[in-house]
Amino acid sequence: MLSVLLQHLNCSIFSGGFVGVDIFFVLSGFLITSQIYKEARDGTFSLRQFYKRRINRILPALLAVATVTIAVGAILISPEDLVRLTKSAISATTGVSNVFFWSTYGTYFSANAAEAPLLHTWSLGVEEQFYVIWPLLILLLLKLNKRYWLASFALLTAGAIAVSQIGTSLVASASYYLLPTRFFELMIGGMLALILSHKQLESRYYSNLCSIVGFALIAGSILFLNKDSSFPGINALWPCLGAALLIWGGTKPGSAFRILTIRPMVFLGLISYSLYLWHWPIISYLNYLNIEIGPLVGSTVAVGSILLAWLSWRFVEVPMRRSGAALSFQRVFFLRFAIPIVALFIVGGTIIYSNGFPQRFDPTCSRVRSNVGRKTVASWL
Repeated sequence: MLSVLLQHLNCSIFSGGFVGVDIFFVLSGFLITSQIYKEARDGTFSLRQFYKRRINRILPALLAVATVTIAVGAILISPEDLVRLTKSAISATTGVSNVFFWSTYGTYFSANAAEAPLLHTWSLGVEEQFYVIWPLLILLLLKLNKRYWLASFALLTAGAIAVSQIGTSLVASASYYLLPTRFFELMIGGMLALILSHKQLESRYYSNLCSIVGFALIAGSILFLNKDSSFPGINALWPCLGAALLIWGGTKPGSAFRILTIRPMVFLGLISYSLYLWHWPIISYLNYLNIEIGPLVGSTVAVGSILLAWLSWRFVEVPMRRSGAALSFQRVFFLRFAIPIVALFIVGGTIIYSNGFPQRFDPTCSRVRSNVGRKTVASWL
């Protein structure tokens, strides 16, 4: 999360900070597969319970950020951009934002994409689509003889890496956003979970070696990759392997990277999801208003994002997870997914039908295109 934040704040040293998302994919694949495998082995796995946990974990904070972002956008941005923002919010909360942003902006690093407040939710789209496929695939593979599990997963992962590399070389913009070329990143985490379910590192030496090599792969990716690098494909493999090695090394007490267990890092880990959600809308609105993000502004954004993330974690994420655990799947689905999504569709439909409420601004501003309108709006503010 720190690498993503610093890269978005234009810190040149962290030119490859976007690989933080790839590290997150590995972590997500690892945690989800560990949970599914344990429950499947114990005979307690339920798709309903799995998706109930995913709704409780992902939707409340995402809906809060989408709601606030649209409310701020209704004040700041031009009618055309407000319509586009509304469509992106609907796409984000229904798990298809990666498809929306690819079809709307093309490449992730295009200039106008930097002004899309919910652009970062593309990664949630990849993750949510993965959640539809992965549990079923694991349950299917677990029906095989145990000695074929790792071989099957390794073969599938190798195939997914090949798909990513070929896709990146042929259709770079689609490959950055879409699940087929990102699938291997989550699979690496999943395969690690299965390996660790059968074999732990036996010595602190190997634990430290894994941690050091893993950290080096991650650091090298952050420092040497940039927006012009071919990505994902093979270039995404290195930070993913680094993340897997760092996780593996950390399973043995006394790992070399105990810095990851100090209180400030643990705190950032706790609020990382909310921090990821909140930081980019702030940065994108600054981009929209042509406010340069220098050291002072960047520091203010970082502190403000962390504060918002803590509030979101404390008053949205934690209460929703705790209360949601006691609710049935039906209640969670209707109260925390179906009803909020319908409400968002109604509000969004109204904004789209009204063409972004052009009466908010002078008719001259309402008629200009968004790339001119943002400067006009900024000057009036």
